[in-house]
Amino acid sequence: MNISRFDTSFITGKMEKTPEGFYRGNVTVTRTGIFEYRNADGTIRRELRLPEEVFAPESIETLKMIPVTNLHPMQFVNSDNAHVLSIGATGENASRDDQLLNIPITVTHKQGIDSIDAGRRQLSLGYNLELEPTPGVYNGQNYDAIQRKIRYNHLALVDAARAGSVASLRIDSQDAIAVEYEMFPENKNMDGGSMKVMINGVEVEVNDLVGSHIAAINNRADAAEKDACGTKAKSEKMQAELDEANDKLQKSEEKVAANAANSDSEDKIVALAKSRAELLVSASKRMNADEYKLIADKPDREIMVAVIAKARPGFNADGKSLDYIKARHDSIVEDDQPANPTDSQSTFNADSSQARKPEQNNDEDHASAYQRQLDSFKPKA
Repeated sequence: MNISRFDTSFITGKMEKTPEGFYRGNVTVTRTGIFEYRNADGTIRRELRLPEEVFAPESIETLKMIPVTNLHPMQFVNSDNAHVLSIGATGENASRDDQLLNIPITVTHKQGIDSIDAGRRQLSLGYNLELEPTPGVYNGQNYDAIQRKIRYNHLALVDAARAGSVASLRIDSQDAIAVEYEMFPENKNMDGGSMKVMINGVEVEVNDLVGSHIAAINNRADAAEKDACGTKAKSEKMQAELDEANDKLQKSEEKVAANAANSDSEDKIVALAKSRAELLVSASKRMNADEYKLIADKPDREIMVAVIAKARPGFNADGKSLDYIKARHDSIVEDDQPANPTDSQSTFNADSSQARKPEQNNDEDHASAYQRQLDSFKPKA
């Protein structure tokens, strides 16, 4: 039968404070012999711890580097709760002293150090074992069962040792009272002494065992509250980081959209500039310099009407839609009919049949005008 046990232990020598403020000492964690436990019905059961079980290498190995806790936790210490429950640890150098098993401990957490300073100086082991229900006699004493395969989990700092045990920490020579290690004497009252605890703000005197249990519950509640506060703080921090990331993502998406819109706008501007430049170059090829100057700054519609009128004298644009005007203009451009029937590089005066010298109508001038028009419509940086 696999069960759990909580037994007492004590300090040999004295607890010393390190330069860091830690407590360090050597603990007798257990012994061989008969241990007494109270059954649920109030009767006493005696369990034997044989030397071959107490000093078994595989058992001692589980005693090394285990957590020291402030009172016994509601459940054994594991990787999920060690950061909340642990106030220190045992060492690695376990040693045998006749029928006693010793190991060094170090208390590092302020909660545990403050508890020791306040008078909490007794210790209790928490461990699992397999109970063999075989009665017998050991060194003249009867027992009801044998503890096998002892496996340790933690060592608790407690207010009062289990009834029948006296175990305490020796802090220094001034308050040191020699430890009288008297485990389960036959004439010891199993009810133990008494202690005062706070219940709902009221100080109540209770049995040591009850008091230790209440203290353990309070300690676990404090640890749980602290853990919950830590979890809430982590959750709020994660939420804040998530909100910040979402804000950055939204701003990034808005920037991308704005860039895309700007890009589309720039493309449209360039297209309009190109169309305007082509219209002006086309008009300059069909008109003389004076005619061109009169329409160069006019809207596209008026320029197209002028080009049409030049090619189709008598054309009347009144009432004509922009689409109609554009279609007529494009048709003339496609036909590539110059405004004057003579060489396209020459310009004729409407009132004279004599040719004049071309004015800014050569191919180089057209190209330059085209480029200037494009440049004028480009967005400024």
